[in-house]
Amino acid sequence: MLPELTVRLIRKIAVPSVFIFWLLVGVISSVTYGLSLLIRGLSFDILFGLSFVGLAVSWWLARTRLKTWLAAPMLLFAGVGLIYLIVGKLFTPIVNLGHALWQIGWIYLQDPKNPVVDFTALQLSLTEFTQRVNLTGAELNDWLGSLSTATPIFHATAVLLVWGSAVWLVSVWAGWVQRRYKNALLSILPGSILLIAAQGYTYVEPTILIPLLFFALLLMALTWLNTNETRWKSHKIDYPDDVRLDSIVAFVGIAVFLVVVAFFLPRISIRRVVEMVRQLTNPQIEQAAPFIESFGLQVNQPSVGRFGSMLDAGLPRDHLVGAGPELSEQIVMSVQIGAGLPPGVEADDTIPLYWRGLTYDLYNGTGWDSSDVTLHHYRADQQVGLFVRPGYWIIEQDVRFIDESPLLFAAGDLITVDENYQVAWRSQPWRSEIEQFPGDFFGASTDALTYRAQSFVPVVDETTLRASPRLYPDWVLENYILVPFGVPQRVINLTNQLIAGVSNPYDRARLIEQYLRQFDYTTDLPPLPPNRDLVDYFLFDIRKGYCDYFATAMVVMARVAGLPSRLVVGYARGTYDAANDRYVVSEANAHSWPEIYFSGIGWVPFEPTSAFQEIARSEFPLQFPGDATYVIEAESLMGGLKPLFGSWPLTFGAAALGLIWGWMVWITLDEWLLRRLAPAGMATRLYKRLYRHGRRLGAPARKQDTPHDFANALRRQFAAIYGKSIRHKSVLQTRRDILDLTNVYTRAQFSAQGLLDEDKAHMLAVWQRLRPRLLWARGPYWLKKFRK
Repeated sequence: MLPELTVRLIRKIAVPSVFIFWLLVGVISSVTYGLSLLIRGLSFDILFGLSFVGLAVSWWLARTRLKTWLAAPMLLFAGVGLIYLIVGKLFTPIVNLGHALWQIGWIYLQDPKNPVVDFTALQLSLTEFTQRVNLTGAELNDWLGSLSTATPIFHATAVLLVWGSAVWLVSVWAGWVQRRYKNALLSILPGSILLIAAQGYTYVEPTILIPLLFFALLLMALTWLNTNETRWKSHKIDYPDDVRLDSIVAFVGIAVFLVVVAFFLPRISIRRVVEMVRQLTNPQIEQAAPFIESFGLQVNQPSVGRFGSMLDAGLPRDHLVGAGPELSEQIVMSVQIGAGLPPGVEADDTIPLYWRGLTYDLYNGTGWDSSDVTLHHYRADQQVGLFVRPGYWIIEQDVRFIDESPLLFAAGDLITVDENYQVAWRSQPWRSEIEQFPGDFFGASTDALTYRAQSFVPVVDETTLRASPRLYPDWVLENYILVPFGVPQRVINLTNQLIAGVSNPYDRARLIEQYLRQFDYTTDLPPLPPNRDLVDYFLFDIRKGYCDYFATAMVVMARVAGLPSRLVVGYARGTYDAANDRYVVSEANAHSWPEIYFSGIGWVPFEPTSAFQEIARSEFPLQFPGDATYVIEAESLMGGLKPLFGSWPLTFGAAALGLIWGWMVWITLDEWLLRRLAPAGMATRLYKRLYRHGRRLGAPARKQDTPHDFANALRRQFAAIYGKSIRHKSVLQTRRDILDLTNVYTRAQFSAQGLLDEDKAHMLAVWQRLRPRLLWARGPYWLKKFRK
């Protein structure tokens, strides 16, 4: 039980209109704060001030008798003027101009016959004002010109004008709709859509929506309570004095619970929870195995084998820090390239060869983890998947390890191995006649010390990469494009500065790559300080590091730039041994590098580490003589549409959710429009709808029938439709509601007293029960008609 003083305080401040207004301020401030984080060049102070003024003005106007059609242009023009003053920084010139006019006026008042006036201050103020207006107009004209020529550029003035206008509109809409029509969902819908759309485009962590969710839940709950209290009072229904206090406490508790669930649920790996429970209960399961198996169940112990310890890698190459030359000179393996090289290209040429071992998708602020994987076993020469890809070569490589290795290394995307092997997949590949999924590869292993592997190697030119559209498959969007949670703001700001004015994904990647290659390479590093983000520490403090630092920084910055990216661990190609036609790979070649996903192409490596050779790419498609295994076929049409539509279950589910959401929005909007009508107008509108539904259900209608004649015919039709179920409670209630709505309509048309405002709530309640039952009755009606 709350202390008495707290109870009194809550009762005192819980004045519905005031409390709802400040909850609406919370909603709008959540929207403006989110936009200020997502959009370059926006200040939260300016956005919040603008939104608060719009909300307060519309809230105040909604209390008056001003009509909506008159208030809308007033608020619109006021917003345009205010935003232009902010964008053009015209407040100071206007104040100076007003001060100059006041001084001139004061001189005339003191000596109207012989005033001694100095117009210099007025001229300077007018000049400053005119210059500011012209400068703002020129900036906006330049921006509009760039749009008209299809070469859009970033301009801070235009950004503030566009987004400031959007914030003003959603703010005045929220205040007006909430105050005038008491509809919380409709009032916050435009602002919520604005923030969700911006978050969806930038792929920033959805936790930015948490404050909006909290305030929106409280606002809708309190609006519901306030509406019910008003209805109870108008109908003189008695209710407990503490219902408001108890409801607010309950609403806050529920909102906090839902917000906490929304925050933590996406971060909980159900598979890892299950695995942890299995580990805890493993002894009991082993003891109970004979008993369980007597019921036909088989106890299986799922395992990812040698990959288990590699899922949480931290910094994969941290063993290089402080390592001596003896480690660097240690030979790991030799690789000989067999069939598959382009004609005219020798093995010692500069081609992007990296021996891939593991890939990581989760950055935790200090290192790397992998999402859950499943282990799949493959026989010798069994393919994990052969998917046609543009810009890839299929090459063979003979690998010979000096000692046992826990991993299988191959260039690019693995196709097959001539020894038994295992692959750990985050998502296993699949293909059908119309679409394909190459899988989400974590790593592969084999017990053999020597093996021959076939794999895809990207040899893609810059023109092809620049032509790749920003349409990504669902699995890429879900795992590789979200900005990791907790990345410091200055890392985001730096990335946005680097890519300013550049929209092409490949050009953005190159800008980030070239920026990082300016940093020094060293393995002589101090430990990462506690509670510091690795990328932030690398970019702004030490500005030097080894491959893990460079690759991690590029992956994180690429995701900030909206590019799907991951960290890859393995070896650089090594030293070419011309005498034996092979690459010799030592621990000095141990490496981490970023890969960026390009739609229609796949994962393409980049080299931000300054100590390693930059990847050379041709500007135009390579042309080789003779026959080659160069894969140039594009994906099928349906495969290309896969990122847009996904698989049919997802499409069907999304369509179903869209229909449900659209229906909810329509019901809310319809109720809002009905509440605007006068009581007699609402009765007429609802009876016409009842009449249309009745005709569609086969109720007979004649010109000479009265409303009650038609109502009785519709009730008899319901009895005929449901047959033996006529005594069912819902059917009986429907027949009563038909008669009830008809009675209200006849009162509105023929009674001298007419209807009262209180009758509107009653008609809405009746219609809310009738509408779904009238729609539902069409099913059995058409079924009986079809049988006949």
